[in-house]
Amino acid sequence: MNLEGKLIGFRLPARLDQVEAVLKGEKRWRNSDDLKDQAYRTGWANIRDWVTAQMALVDTRMAKVQEVFLPYMTRKDGKTLFESLEGTKFLLPGE
Repeated sequence: MNLEGKLIGFRLPARLDQVEAVLKGEKRWRNSDDLKDQAYRTGWANIRDWVTAQMALVDTRMAKVQEVFLPYMTRKDGKTLFESLEGTKFLLPGE
């Protein structure tokens, strides 16, 4: 995404394996293909709905894109800011 003249990448957490594990606990699936399909649909629908809600904040100028998507900004190595901070137990630089 081009923000203030700078190209910034984002990677959202579509952890479909985790969604599938949650759905598997419901024990209502005839076969694994149905479960995988539903996990895919549910996971991406959650991402879509979350992005829509965040963009509503941006559209109404309640927040900046950088503000709502900050944890998902990617570094040159492909890690998100969240993943980078998680590796340091969330210590900010200079702490």
